[in-house]
Amino acid sequence: MKRSLATSLAVTGVLVTSLIPVTASDAALLARPDYPAARWVAADPSNWGSRDGETITDIALHTFDPVPPAVPDYDGTIRFFANPNDAQTSAHYVIRSRDGEITQMVQNQDRANHVRGHNGNTIGIEHEATSREEKWYTDIMMRSSAALVRDLCERYLIPRTGSSDPDEQSGGIRGHNQFSGHEGNSDPGRYWYERHDAYLQKVRGGKRDAAVPFGGQYQIFQRQRDHSVHQRVWDGSAWRGWADLGGSFSGEPAAVAFGRQMHLFGIDRATRQLRTRYWDPSGGWSNWAEPGGTPVRLRGNPSAVVIGQSLHVFARGENNHVYEARWSDGAWRWTNLGGTVVGDPAALDFGGQAQVYALGSDQRLYSNVLGGSGWGGWAKSGEPGARLTGTPSVIRFGGQAQAFVQGLNGNVYHAVWNREGGWMWHNLGGAIFGDPSATVVGSTVRVAALGTDSQLWTDSWSANGWTGWQKAAGGLAGGLTGTPTAMAFGNQLQVTVQGLNGRARQAAWQPGSNWWWADLGGTAAN
Repeated sequence: MKRSLATSLAVTGVLVTSLIPVTASDAALLARPDYPAARWVAADPSNWGSRDGETITDIALHTFDPVPPAVPDYDGTIRFFANPNDAQTSAHYVIRSRDGEITQMVQNQDRANHVRGHNGNTIGIEHEATSREEKWYTDIMMRSSAALVRDLCERYLIPRTGSSDPDEQSGGIRGHNQFSGHEGNSDPGRYWYERHDAYLQKVRGGKRDAAVPFGGQYQIFQRQRDHSVHQRVWDGSAWRGWADLGGSFSGEPAAVAFGRQMHLFGIDRATRQLRTRYWDPSGGWSNWAEPGGTPVRLRGNPSAVVIGQSLHVFARGENNHVYEARWSDGAWRWTNLGGTVVGDPAALDFGGQAQVYALGSDQRLYSNVLGGSGWGGWAKSGEPGARLTGTPSVIRFGGQAQAFVQGLNGNVYHAVWNREGGWMWHNLGGAIFGDPSATVVGSTVRVAALGTDSQLWTDSWSANGWTGWQKAAGGLAGGLTGTPTAMAFGNQLQVTVQGLNGRARQAAWQPGSNWWWADLGGTAAN
């Protein structure tokens, strides 16, 4: 459907009095990036077109690979796509080697011309690199690319897997030369494929199981390969088998204890609406239901917190706003908290006050606080000194709000807020895949994350300061993936994490003992 230029400009707050038909060039110039952390430079309209109803199923990874003696040129490639070129080529995104800066040039909904025969169902990403020189494949470019692909996979339900079979039809993340008809291409090259497994680990950073202590039990909820949620319970003496709770979800579930009830939330895979069911000791599990009518399509992973007699659920909309669904006084109510966020929101009970945290489009941490007169609006939570990625983990400890976030450089960044000094940031170091997870066990803050060796690592703070990162000894063979979920269970630190084979792994530690590991089975969704 054609829009008028007046309508388009009205969106940006410009008042016009005449109606002028919008051309493709006008629309491209007025567009905003689909990925909030990217900047926008429009490709020339001759270099892209309509998808004609085709569905996005794959990510196509490219490197520039110019003919020697030319070298990769980020700005030059952007200029090339932004102007008519004989091949009429383009890509949706271009990523710079030295700092991971991302420029979007074609909107996701449109077709870029980058992998002939597959343009209609792919999103193309060009990287400033050449298959002939390893120096271009910087860690920060790979991490920035993985964060973008993680976002795209969540938005379009693309499997976070790589396939080397050109005839594979199930969708996923592929290099240019892994598409049928392009086997002779050189890009993305051997230096990319040497890093491919580590790259996919970064893309899978948001995968995690929900875990909640409840009534003396420890309960785990996993989205499995058929996208339904399954539950497994430690009843105090043994693990029960997996119970199928049904549903079909696009992201990972959230679970929270609310009085004598256990509440479970997920985003429906087909409708992108929030769905919930709860367990009550008098009646068992309820049916899945929609809480109050979700106002927009959602994506990613929800976060839930109980404040007094109210239940708050936060989720990211497809418009990158944060939405709150609140149960209080016997009814659900929805609020658009706005913002332009990268990654999922994280909820916190700060001494009876609801707070929510998320990364903004500048890849810094922001918070929003519920006061007596309503939500206070998004405020920047200090300056970490680095660009951040993923979803924060937030806790309350000693009267302070504390946040732990993955840096784009692979370090863990720690933010502490108190009433006297505001926000203070510290770099805890580390070299991690995925997001960190923090909890309080007794008088100690404990943080868990997966290292670049695909094993579990923890760091702890007590009155003596931080211990530094230590590997959780005795980890099961085969490697781990995604984001761990760290919880206190009595005086124990319990960590739930997924194996590379999709099976749930449980690690437990308490003072004076070694790590104890269990393979809980299951088949987590990709």
